[in-house]
Amino acid sequence: EVAAGEAGPAYALSIRPPVVADAVAPTDAPAAQAVSGAGDACEARTINLVLDDRGRGWGVVRFDVVTSAPQVRLRLPAGMRLYSVLVDGRETPAVAREGDAWDVPLHDVGWPRSVLAAFAGELGGRPVDGAPLLLDAPELEGLPGGETQWTISAPRCLELRVAPPARQLD
Repeated sequence: EVAAGEAGPAYALSIRPPVVADAVAPTDAPAAQAVSGAGDACEARTINLVLDDRGRGWGVVRFDVVTSAPQVRLRLPAGMRLYSVLVDGRETPAVAREGDAWDVPLHDVGWPRSVLAAFAGELGGRPVDGAPLLLDAPELEGLPGGETQWTISAPRCLELRVAPPARQLD
């Protein structure tokens, strides 16, 4: 969000040669082969997570990506289950792979796109016990990224504290 009178975010656009692709089906290719291209990156990752006092969580993660790969590999934290995936606002079938990974086909290579995933599961502890709880972020394997923005909703009985290097925003 940019307040009135403040400068907006800086960005640069570059032109890539067009990439033509046929219909893409998920493959068994390792993630390193599935996502390989100069300049490929996860430009932004936004996570909205709801916690309960029993140690469960559910939410959505949005990745804004630039990649020339026909698919990406989504990896969720241990204990989380994937419910649905949208690529550029359209539902996409994700194919389960080893562990907590899913291959997600992209509709049109060569364009920036968004990947939105809904997930839920156990967090590995009860927040009401007072012990620190590590929240791992979902990720797209092989795509370097910048900062991650979390929005965490918790029951009123819990006081949320953030440990470095993370920082809390107003």
